[in-house]
Amino acid sequence: MSQAFDALTLKVLEEVEACIGCNDCMLACPVPEKAMVTIAQLNATVYSPLVDDPMVEAFLGACTQCQQCVPVCPADLSRADMVLLNKQKVEDIVPDKHLRLQRGDHVEDSDWTLDALAAHLGLLQLFAGVDKLALRRMLLSSTLLGLDRGDSLLTQGAYQERLLVIVSGVLRQHTTDEYGEEIDLISVGEGSFLGEMAVLADRPEPYSVTARTSSIVVAIPKATIRRLMESTPTFKTAMDRLHAERALSTYAARSAVLGALPVETHGQLLAAAQPFTYRPGEIVQKQDETEGGFTMVLSGFLKVSQSDPNGERVLLYYREGDDFGGLSILEAGWSSRVTIRATTVSHVLRIPAVAFKPVFAQYPGVKKALTEQARAERDALNHKPRVALHADDSGPATRNTTNMALDWESMLEKGLLKGHRVLAIDQTRCTDCNNCVDACGRRHGIPRLERRGLQLDNLLFPAACRHCDDPVCLLCSVNGIVRKPDGEIAIVDDTCIGCGGCADRCPYDNIVLHQRETPKPKLGDKIAALLAPTSSHGDASFLDKMFGWLRSPEVETDGRGEDWVAVKCDLCAGYKNEACVTACPTGAAFRFDPITELGENHIGMSMQRERGDE
Repeated sequence: MSQAFDALTLKVLEEVEACIGCNDCMLACPVPEKAMVTIAQLNATVYSPLVDDPMVEAFLGACTQCQQCVPVCPADLSRADMVLLNKQKVEDIVPDKHLRLQRGDHVEDSDWTLDALAAHLGLLQLFAGVDKLALRRMLLSSTLLGLDRGDSLLTQGAYQERLLVIVSGVLRQHTTDEYGEEIDLISVGEGSFLGEMAVLADRPEPYSVTARTSSIVVAIPKATIRRLMESTPTFKTAMDRLHAERALSTYAARSAVLGALPVETHGQLLAAAQPFTYRPGEIVQKQDETEGGFTMVLSGFLKVSQSDPNGERVLLYYREGDDFGGLSILEAGWSSRVTIRATTVSHVLRIPAVAFKPVFAQYPGVKKALTEQARAERDALNHKPRVALHADDSGPATRNTTNMALDWESMLEKGLLKGHRVLAIDQTRCTDCNNCVDACGRRHGIPRLERRGLQLDNLLFPAACRHCDDPVCLLCSVNGIVRKPDGEIAIVDDTCIGCGGCADRCPYDNIVLHQRETPKPKLGDKIAALLAPTSSHGDASFLDKMFGWLRSPEVETDGRGEDWVAVKCDLCAGYKNEACVTACPTGAAFRFDPITELGENHIGMSMQRERGDE
């Protein structure tokens, strides 16, 4: 038994002792199998080494770890942890079996068994220190993919949500140049890993990947990887290092500093590099700090500010692809004159100043690039970013944003810069006709937007999904909400269980629950339907007596459960236009990508700054 498992056991034992049996957690649970068990049964199972009650086992199998039971507990306990401990007991005694192999649209038995593949993965450096039981649990929620020569696994620029481990075969990474010509990069074989940028940084794939030979790949969901990282520190360290290594090579081409170095020297810098993850508000660098280094922003946004007697002044923002630290490397006795904070979840890679000293003599271009970066940093101390949307005169119904000036602080705090397709309404053109909402309702049955939300200058940003860069709503164990390869966040109606987890996680209240027009059949209905044709009793009354208690209406709390479904904007997927924008008679409603329109040629994001007074 692993140390992480022991820690979970001790925590759960303490919480079971504190449980008051109020049943609030079970009322909040959205899965229908909750009717099969009681709190007493679940608590008693915690003390048992095995799960021998079939009803409890069925409930544990149905639990998605959606966490809806956690916030309702009056004793501030975690029923989710108690269920997780019991779920592991069920998973740990799953007998060895041949794993199924998905090849295109077909599923077949593979030559790999559960135990054999767990042992095989345990030999890889990435999984060093992960015990076999944890690897077995991981595989139970993973998919074994079979690829034929020429099959595509990843597409450059597309989003996906899995870590991919090559079990056998050879894959090739390739990209396209500015003329659309395909360029081969490298071949990767057994034991290699792909997709870590999607799992750790919510980024699109930097390269396309195609099977060079017949291959087998394990696809591990993001939620499973994060669960394993939380329980196994050695695996988290390995994943962070893998991310740093790939990120260094991926972002080096964008960096004037690292671009001045030959690729073969990157390994030397990587050995000294340290990856860091910052939550919103955490300090990356303090004012007056004396230890610096070269820092690359892998994802997220960082705010650079300076404190003086008049308060704090925001100078600029760094985002993915930016780097800084030239001053700390070049200036003797350097002391930071700014404070840098994360405004979103941010991943950075920091290379200590001492690692650059040996390369200056051999590669003078590096020092020149650092000098240019240092000059830009020094100039920024006296500059204030200003960002403005410019008018679009491409058509008769375009938006009028000529006089609009948005500040980065408000846009970052409100999450606008995380979105790819943000809906905005120009209030100088809006006539309050409500056509946008009505058109959305006609197309989808239920309106997926409301004319309420954040107001910045003349623009209203309605309550509609923004299809964020780092969507926290995606942590769904049943894949009821997914990100499509083009970046769109979509509800999967067939698998959504109406738990409301995605709605709770959305920080902008842009996901709501609605009752289904056609309710999902209850568990008892499904069982009865399966048994009816073969029942020797031949009458419905027998089936009602056996399964009627599962078919009765369930107690709902806060409008959640199987008869409910999450609803959000899907950018009118499957249609040639977006109803809300098309229906606007004055051109007041439009969608835009804030980073593309505001960031490419404006202050604070491109290092082109405009001098201005506070």
